[in-house]
Amino acid sequence: MMKHIKRIDRNYLLTILITILFFSLGASLVKYLGKEVHLVDFISGLLWSIFIQFSANGLNNINNNKTDFSGDDIKQRHRSENTFRFLILILFFGGLVFLTIFVAGKTPNIYLWTLILISYILLFLIPSLLNRDNLAMAFSTLFFQSSLIPAIAYNIFSSGFHHSLVAMVFPLTMILLAVSISREFSTYANDEILDKKTIIRSIGWRKGIVLHHFLLILSLALLIMKIGNGLPSKLFVPILLACPLIIFDIFWLQRIKSGFKPIWPFFNALSYSMICVIVYLFAYTLWIN
Repeated sequence: MMKHIKRIDRNYLLTILITILFFSLGASLVKYLGKEVHLVDFISGLLWSIFIQFSANGLNNINNNKTDFSGDDIKQRHRSENTFRFLILILFFGGLVFLTIFVAGKTPNIYLWTLILISYILLFLIPSLLNRDNLAMAFSTLFFQSSLIPAIAYNIFSSGFHHSLVAMVFPLTMILLAVSISREFSTYANDEILDKKTIIRSIGWRKGIVLHHFLLILSLALLIMKIGNGLPSKLFVPILLACPLIIFDIFWLQRIKSGFKPIWPFFNALSYSMICVIVYLFAYTLWIN
C-alpha cells in the first residue's frame, strides 16, 4: 500500500509542509490584525486542507489509471486497487469531519463557505472533467495550496479578504509555480520516456528557464513594491532575507543551462527551501507582531 501512497505525490512530505506553512500564513495575518486564533479551529482547518488535497490527488491518480501494480495476478490488482480506494475514502470523510468541526458556529461566514466550495470544484470536479490531464491537477493543487489555503485559514477566524492577504498570495503563487517548474527540470528525461505532460515538455526547457526566472523576479519586485502599500512594513526584512535564495536559485539554473553538471537533489532542495523560508518568515513575522 505504501507504493500507492507514494503515487499520490512522491514529495508528499513537502506537500504537507507547504500546506502547513501557507495555512499558518493566513492564521498569522489574523493574529497580526489583533484577532484571536483558536487552536481547535486551527488544527481542524489544517487537517481538512491536508486530507482533501491528498484524497483529490489519489482519486485523480486512479481515474487516470496511473497506479502501477506488481505481479500479474488480476485478483491481487483489484484487491490493491480497492484498498487504495478505501484509503482515499477515509481521507475524504476524515476531511468532512474536520470541516464540520471548524465551521461549527461559522455558518453566516459566506466567504468561508464560498472558498470551501471553490476548493472542492478545483480539486475534484475540474480534474475529473479534464480527464488524464496532469497539468490540470498540478495547477489546481498549486492554486489550492498558495491561494485558497491561506484565504480559508484567514476566514476561519475572520471574514472577508484583507488587502495584505491578496498582496501576499499573488507573488507567493508565482514563486510556488517557479518551484514546480524547477522540479520538472530534474525529471525531464524520465517524463520524456513516460510521455508525461508537464509545463517544461509543453513549452520547451529553454522557455521554461525564461519563465522560471521571470516568475521569481516579478514576484520579488511585486513584494518589494507592495511594502507599505498593501503589505505591512514589518515584512521588508523577511523579503530581504529571501532575496539571496531567489538570486542563488536563478544563478544555479543558469549554471546548469551553461553546461555545468547538475546536482538535482541540491537544486530541488534549494528551490523548495526558497518557498518554505519565505512563507515561514512571513508567517513568523506577522505572528510575533
